[in-house]
Amino acid sequence: MIVGIIANNQDADPDQGYSVDDLVIRVLPSEVTYTHAASTTPSFSIFSQAFACSPIPPGSAHPLKSIKFISNTAFFWNGRMIRETEEITDLFRVAGFGSDTSFESLIRYRFNFLEQIPLDIRIKEQPSEETGLDINLKITLSDDREFVFEGLRFRVK
Repeated sequence: MIVGIIANNQDADPDQGYSVDDLVIRVLPSEVTYTHAASTTPSFSIFSQAFACSPIPPGSAHPLKSIKFISNTAFFWNGRMIRETEEITDLFRVAGFGSDTSFESLIRYRFNFLEQIPLDIRIKEQPSEETGLDINLKITLSDDREFVFEGLRFRVK
């Protein structure tokens, strides 16, 4: 998988402050494979042989099991002191996924990563002051494979 910090449709500069409305954490699969079945039998027909892909759902075989954000640094967020190594998943929400923007809804829905459709994540609320974040993102799929992305840095204002 690939994770990027996007602001205004381009890679975010970690030293520049962005509005939470302009900032997105984007998760995409980095490798996609397709399943197909093919069997050939000799034929003496004037019609040529054709192959088609099986109608397999276009999602990952293993849906999302959990998603966690962990802070690498201590910081102050809207009256709350965040400690180093504290889980801060509650500061984030899903973008563009129906009316329920919680990660729990993604897990209940058995969210599968699709080929080129990203999972976009946003911060829930504006900070009271410009704040730099340095976080780790941990994604676990239903087969217990873990994807850890360390040192994701950005500033929000």
